[in-house]
Amino acid sequence: VYMVSLSDGATLQKVNPTNKTIKDLQISPDGRRLLIVAPYFTTLYKIVREGDERSLKIASPTEIGVQYAIKGKFSSDSKLLALGSGSEVIVCNAENGQRIAVLHPNIGGISLLCFSPNGRILAVGGQNQTLTLWNTDDFSAPPTKIRHTSPIWRCNFSPDSRLLLTMDAGSSARLWDLQQSIPEGRTLLRVHGIENINELEASPDGRWCAACLLY
Repeated sequence: VYMVSLSDGATLQKVNPTNKTIKDLQISPDGRRLLIVAPYFTTLYKIVREGDERSLKIASPTEIGVQYAIKGKFSSDSKLLALGSGSEVIVCNAENGQRIAVLHPNIGGISLLCFSPNGRILAVGGQNQTLTLWNTDDFSAPPTKIRHTSPIWRCNFSPDSRLLLTMDAGSSARLWDLQQSIPEGRTLLRVHGIENINELEASPDGRWCAACLLY
């Protein structure tokens, strides 16, 4: 893993934590943690910077101990870290790597992790047609499940975390009002033929969205 300056392309530091293929790499939103995910090796590093980017150092590795993690995601406030491992999601304290909860969404292999902007919802998707929404204030509470007719492979929250946009493998996009006790999805866009919805993003005011079609 190379840490590179965006101003001139200079290598600031090189981290070679494992000889395994790195599956995922994440920097926490506050810029204080680096996550490296590889088979049998999931490690959280502290990012230290005392001045400009030239002073950047990667230090204090913490081995989280998740053997089969393939995907990681920090919450927007950098307090939580979610790791997808097989059919489980391990939620950790992003400061020290200590486990908070182990979630079993029963959706096959984990392929999608997404925190809401306010950090209060963790969305988890897998190989079936279900997206599971967990309340991060109480992971023991029963989660909310929303469903498509095809596997869900992308999701995005509105900036105020009130709405959720989802896309499935059947080229359908839906909008969910998370203020409802039982959210009901409304189809926003459906494409046919060789087109696929590749990306979907909500506007900052939550009043419109942009969709990218892949031919």
